[in-house]
Amino acid sequence: MKRPSWFAIIAFALAYALSGCQTQPSGPGTGGLSALSREQLVEKINANNQRIPTLWARINLRADIRNPDTGKRTTVYADHGYLFYRAPGELRLRADKDVAGLLLDLGINTQRYWVIAPEPGPDTMWWGNVQAEPQRSEIPLRPQDMLEILAIRPIDVAGPDAPKLQYSQKDKAYMLIWYRQVAGRYFVSREIFYDPDTLLPKTVLLFAADGSLALRANLTDHGQVDSPTKPEPRMAREYELLLPESRSRAELRLLNMTISRESVPNDASFRFPEKRSVAKEKQIDAHVPK
Repeated sequence: MKRPSWFAIIAFALAYALSGCQTQPSGPGTGGLSALSREQLVEKINANNQRIPTLWARINLRADIRNPDTGKRTTVYADHGYLFYRAPGELRLRADKDVAGLLLDLGINTQRYWVIAPEPGPDTMWWGNVQAEPQRSEIPLRPQDMLEILAIRPIDVAGPDAPKLQYSQKDKAYMLIWYRQVAGRYFVSREIFYDPDTLLPKTVLLFAADGSLALRANLTDHGQVDSPTKPEPRMAREYELLLPESRSRAELRLLNMTISRESVPNDASFRFPEKRSVAKEKQIDAHVPK
């Protein structure tokens, strides 16, 4: 058999390279950045996120919530409220309106999570245990989801929950992809898209256990968080949320973002509310883990 010439081998290799077939994530074509490995990307993301050990922010919230059972829509607009965060997994979001008072209280600490929606909303409190098997319910937005949407928690690449890395030419973004194992099969549980130039998150996708899209969040208008550490960390100030199953939408705006204000957030900021003025109370996970 006649061996191929060196010219033919080189020509084939060049044609293959120009075809765009790649087994490794390709880097962005603009912005002066070369391709980053998963470890390099996460190191840069964490360098920003680790400078946000806590967060204090005022909020504006507008939500159009559809009840999937009745089809009834409720529009909520909160012109007052706050959002507290403490790494790695504590959060409190309270939305109020003049005269009407409390519209939404959503929180999670190291033990329990809760959502309180008084009248004119569902007039219900949902709560559960953090260590119980995670599950979705009729809650419009879970506190766990809100933590993921902010996309400011440090990322672990050493543990079993480490994400995979891809580069999306379509979205012109780095993608970190998390998987969950169900009955011996792996399903995507979460995807976060990062701008290739700033390496700040711009889209968060959360998936249900059956693989369907449960929530999409578009993150825009990134700004600095007032902090004693320099350079000051950055995060999104605008969050547009879409829940495809219920066809509900929400817009969240963060204002006056700072690491803390007058020693807040603190332990009291994430305390489980013992008093709640609602007609119904539902424990999502009846089984309390031992």
